Amino acid sequence: MAEHSPLVRWSRIGAMAFAWLFTAGVALQVFLAGLALFDTAERWQNHTDVGYMIGIFPLVLLVLVLLGRLPREIIGMTVVLVLLYIVQTILPTLDAGYIAALHPIVAFVLMGMSGQLGARIRPFAAGTPSSAVPHHHHNASLE
Repeated sequence: MAEHSPLVRWSRIGAMAFAWLFTAGVALQVFLAGLALFDTAERWQNHTDVGYMIGIFPLVLLVLVLLGRLPREIIGMTVVLVLLYIVQTILPTLDAGYIAALHPIVAFVLMGMSGQLGARIRPFAAGTPSSAVPHHHHNASLE
């Protein structure tokens, strides 16, 4: 296996960290929403503020997966994560209650996706040979 530059290696470690930081941030958001519901509605501003603050994590993650030369599947998942985060920020502003009500569902999807990304990036961050990393291959003979 070819040795990767320090930039690639540290980008991969950073990508794993930012994926998991975002996962933790979304979990914190669920807690803050619960606090606003069960303690006082004045807590909604905390939920909103933290929600916008953690939005930097998927953007940094996207830069790091590109710098880390990670597989297209991981890059694609990260792009979807960024787009889904953007949708997430728009949902509460929609007048259509049934559509806005998807906000908590999307939160769980974001949490699962970012956790999955952290797990998929981990072998690359650890420098595990690519042959040990589970991934899908296209069989050229079938095309």
